[in-house]
Amino acid sequence: EDKEFTGVIVDVSVILKEVQNVGTELVQKGLTEEPSPIADEKDADLLEILGKKRYLPRKTTETNPKIEDVLLLYTEPLENQINPLTTWERAELFRDLIDSHWNLNIHMELVSEYEEGNINNFDVLMYIGENYHSKIPRALINDVNNTDREILWINYYPWELDSRKLGFEVSGTHSFDFDRISYRGYDFKLNPTDTSLVEVIDPKKATVLAWLIDNESEKSIPAIVNANDNFLYVSYLPLAVPYLDEPIPFFNVLHETFGHHEKASKA
Repeated sequence: EDKEFTGVIVDVSVILKEVQNVGTELVQKGLTEEPSPIADEKDADLLEILGKKRYLPRKTTETNPKIEDVLLLYTEPLENQINPLTTWERAELFRDLIDSHWNLNIHMELVSEYEEGNINNFDVLMYIGENYHSKIPRALINDVNNTDREILWINYYPWELDSRKLGFEVSGTHSFDFDRISYRGYDFKLNPTDTSLVEVIDPKKATVLAWLIDNESEKSIPAIVNANDNFLYVSYLPLAVPYLDEPIPFFNVLHETFGHHEKASKA
């Protein structure tokens, strides 16, 4: 059936009890292993618990011979910080997610520190556009427009890129209208977030992997797009690590960038 859903972890930034409850639900769904007990709930630090990967899927031997080094770019902190995770902490959780599934060298830095040609030192460039007001270096835009390296671009500022090359264009307008993600015949409730509006302009170059759907109008727009088999765009900011079902489509399409499972041979 060609379903390659990954194991999942938990994105919760409130209380330890909720982390444990969600972890239990994931175990019941068969999406992750039984977590080891937390010794001292009173003094336990939430980020430390997540950092110890208590809800991460088991490390596999999955590798991609083409992918070894990853440059993960993240934005400056938000001025009016509402989310208890800083942009750096969120980037760390993305890094841990990838590291839990692939054996890679991941280098993290602020997008503002990017210099011309840096992309050539890595096999994958991953950009997490969390802060709309972060300025994107022109050198980064130019390098992405002219590279054949693997690119994973999340959320803001794809409209600066060459839409004719990618086969899709993104409006600077955003919407909170969408309620769920449709992926491979499955629906996943979307965590409330603003989403960029995507339109495919050349289906020969851009393939929609998942759709955002408005429950009231049934309107749909692309949520995740694969362009030219080397550029993956996610039009919303996924939970850094999953909370219930929402991030599963995002987790699964990471295989498009970092590599697929080896197919088991049939006797």
